[in-house]
Amino acid sequence: MLSVVAGERVRVAYQLCQAIQADLKTSDIKFQTGQLIQLSLAAKALIEQLGSCRRAEVMGCLQHDFAIGVSVMSKVRQATGHARFTVAQR
Repeated sequence: MLSVVAGERVRVAYQLCQAIQADLKTSDIKFQTGQLIQLSLAAKALIEQLGSCRRAEVMGCLQHDFAIGVSVMSKVRQATGHARFTVAQR
């Protein structure tokens, strides 16, 4: 249930970002400087967190893919009897 709520927040945040971008393009709307500074700081903090999450997700996927590759190469080596199928270990 929490994932659904979080997903909805992301959807709404995306729509708000699109609306704010449109508002900033028009000269009809005047924003208070303090509000824009607070929004900028919140956006920067979110971008940093997203970067950390994304890096962790990518690293997790790479580690998972590497483990699968090692397992597959081991099975190929066993099935064929070829020692040339090796995976470089770090």
